[in-house]
Amino acid sequence: MKTDFCLKAKILFVFLGTALHAGAGSAVLRAHGTERVFPLEEAQRLARLNNATVLATEQDISIAQMRVQESRLQFLPDIGVQGSASRYTARYPLALAPEFRSVLLFPSSREYIYSARGYLIHTIYGGGRATNTLRLAQSSLKQSQSRYNAAKMDSDIETARVFYQ
Repeated sequence: MKTDFCLKAKILFVFLGTALHAGAGSAVLRAHGTERVFPLEEAQRLARLNNATVLATEQDISIAQMRVQESRLQFLPDIGVQGSASRYTARYPLALAPEFRSVLLFPSSREYIYSARGYLIHTIYGGGRATNTLRLAQSSLKQSQSRYNAAKMDSDIETARVFYQ
């Protein structure tokens, strides 16, 4: 009963707090002394635009679409470039890290060391993790679309019920 009341209240507030009256196949909106006649389709469209459930499920669809896109991107390699500049003053020889081929640096008049590297990382086998993530994201998208269609139909039915009262 509470959800029925809330849904009815939402439908009634669709037209910005004005009353929705039944007419001969049309809704009449009275605001500031003017009358506007809405056919059923227009009333349903306005109800959908102002229904919180419909708007929330639309957002769920866009989030689910982003998750599907994100899960598809897991199949691509990670590509990156890194660079650095360091000031180097040493009295004794220094061995660089293995990423820089363990080069020995001796004290010299040069004060700066510049380094850069690029990398490409691609997972060869992930145990089906990326595939399962994609399938779950696609099923979540279908579920969100189903919820949206149900919310839209509920809004249309409730608007038609109030419309013909």
